Amino acid sequence: MLKRELSKLHRQKQQAQSKGDIAEEARLCNSIGDLYSRDGRFEKALEYHQCELALSEAGGDALGAAIAHRKVGECECRLGRYETAVQHQLKHLCIAQELEALEEEQRALATLGHTYLLHAEEG
Repeated sequence: MLKRELSKLHRQKQQAQSKGDIAEEARLCNSIGDLYSRDGRFEKALEYHQCELALSEAGGDALGAAIAHRKVGECECRLGRYETAVQHQLKHLCIAQELEALEEEQRALATLGHTYLLHAEEG
């Protein structure tokens, strides 16, 4: 099931890329990254969320970039790279505050709290 879903999303990503649809390609990178994360493949998920971040920034999608920073931070956290995770999560928080996106601001604060908790428990 996962393999079939990933295959479908990769095809759609290629189509969006060939059309030059940056927003759709970023959305698909997010979806692919989410699937890899759910499967515990955080390095692979990180690769797609970093691509999502670059595309969102290139397309001028500030909210998309904020969300991508959160996703990158979550992957870095799961990989035990807490300092890098916090850097991305703080960028998520800053952008959310600049955009006055209260829901994203709340997510950013919750994600930061979770990262600090995991780091403390490990240390």
